[in-house]
Amino acid sequence: MAWWTWLTWCDPIVDFGRELYLAWQIAEGRVLYRELYSTFGPLSPHVNALWFELFGVSLRSLVVANFLVLAVAVTLLYRLMVTMSDRLAATVGCVAFFLLFAFSQYLSTANYNWICPYSHEMTHGTMLALGALWCLARFTGNRQARWLAIGGALTGLTFLTKLEIFVPAAIGMLAGLIGLARIERPGWPTFTRWLAWWVASIVAVVLIAFVCLLSVLPAADALRGTLGMWMYMFDSDVTVAQKFYRVGAGLDDVPGNLREMFLLSMAVSLPLIVALSLKRAVYGVVVAVLTVAAIVALNRHGWIDWEHIARPLPLLAAICVMVLTVRCRRPGDAAVMAFAWFALLMLLKMILNARIHGYGFVLAMPATMLLIMVSVALLPRWLESHRRSGMAIRIVAIALWACLAGYHLSFNTLRMAGKDQWMGANADAFRADGRAEAFNQVLSEVSGADSMIVFPEGPMLNYLARVPSPVPYLLYIPHQVDVVGEQRMLTQMRESPPDVVVVVSRRFTEYGTRGFAAGYAQTIGDWIDQTYGKPTRSFRHEPQQGRPVQVWLFHHNNP
Repeated sequence: MAWWTWLTWCDPIVDFGRELYLAWQIAEGRVLYRELYSTFGPLSPHVNALWFELFGVSLRSLVVANFLVLAVAVTLLYRLMVTMSDRLAATVGCVAFFLLFAFSQYLSTANYNWICPYSHEMTHGTMLALGALWCLARFTGNRQARWLAIGGALTGLTFLTKLEIFVPAAIGMLAGLIGLARIERPGWPTFTRWLAWWVASIVAVVLIAFVCLLSVLPAADALRGTLGMWMYMFDSDVTVAQKFYRVGAGLDDVPGNLREMFLLSMAVSLPLIVALSLKRAVYGVVVAVLTVAAIVALNRHGWIDWEHIARPLPLLAAICVMVLTVRCRRPGDAAVMAFAWFALLMLLKMILNARIHGYGFVLAMPATMLLIMVSVALLPRWLESHRRSGMAIRIVAIALWACLAGYHLSFNTLRMAGKDQWMGANADAFRADGRAEAFNQVLSEVSGADSMIVFPEGPMLNYLARVPSPVPYLLYIPHQVDVVGEQRMLTQMRESPPDVVVVVSRRFTEYGTRGFAAGYAQTIGDWIDQTYGKPTRSFRHEPQQGRPVQVWLFHHNNP
């Protein structure tokens, strides 16, 4: 997968440039939350900056770091799945992880993968959460308090990434501890001691982070940076009110999305339900072959909507959580229950619109692993304990997962086929689509400038040109403008106007508005017109499909 998708993992303009830019600027000495704006926790930018300090500032350098994160994550995942199920399920799960999530490129925006993620907080946080759950599994086996302390420290580190990772990790760990206490009944003093080790480690890590930030920031800014997205979780303008988040969670059409979830759940479960009644493995082979043939035939007629194929994940994961919670009878079952709760809660951001593409590369991954464990190991094991054939359902389940992976790999192929141009140079070069031609021209034009702002987003251009922004903000998309405030942004631009302004055409239909300075941020657009006048250069890319991309270049003191 790494060889096949090599250097196609990031988008030339969206998201991942922010990850490179923040790490580069922190390595250059700028201070996060003072000179660099971020709504996320402090862990990932500083980890990436340290990596740049040690091994040099380049895209390839960060790619190597992310391969290491991926290696640690998949190792933890494999060990967890072996502990909770068996080696076959762990192998199927990790193969599915690589094929479906690790290098995924299902959208025109490429960076929803583990090598060039749109947010390192997602991949770092998930890796840490898997580590915490693995420590819990070790604790259920040997009752050594050090594993709770280490698990608590890892949970505390997830607090310093993103809210949607920490909450599932923390509740999953807590559910596992409660489940273990329910099984063993150690007494209130012992259970309190377990919680104390775990909670104290979380608090200690968070306090250390706060003290580190306090050494370079005022107390209020240090607290705001430590809390990250917690500062905004009750702000309706940031969460529920925006169309982007409503659609992403499936709250735009609750009855319709619920109906689709139930119907797809029944369709996906039908081959497994048939396999439950089979007494011999050979019959499972027959059902698997018929299932694959039916999927191929239905897909050929366009009757399978692969974009929504993951809609059943929340419902199926919830069923697994209920069953595993009720059947939690041995110490090892507590770790399985903890992982199940973690997997279900990771889906909250897409609860009625679960998907493998987009945010699903992280958020849908644990639930997928849970269902693989249940279908390939736990359910067959239960059947065998009742003198039924478990191999039949194993065969059918693996066939279903293979179809899912195979069709998603075909989507990867289509996306990568259009990436026939190079953007950037040397260790920063990567493969991109036709937009790279226009952006490369911009890079040659801005070379040597002292400062630059790209609207509405594009810190990748700042990073590749090694031209910093004079203001802390990197994104001017509707969400960020609402969070920061347009007047606040504009005040700092007036105080420190950049040498160069780049405006990239982009519509924001996902936010329910038109493009920059047309549907929103009109005041900033007026300031650009008044301060910079007419554009000095413009570049255009006309794709064979989709909307053309227009780029305008403005220079300060343009005659």
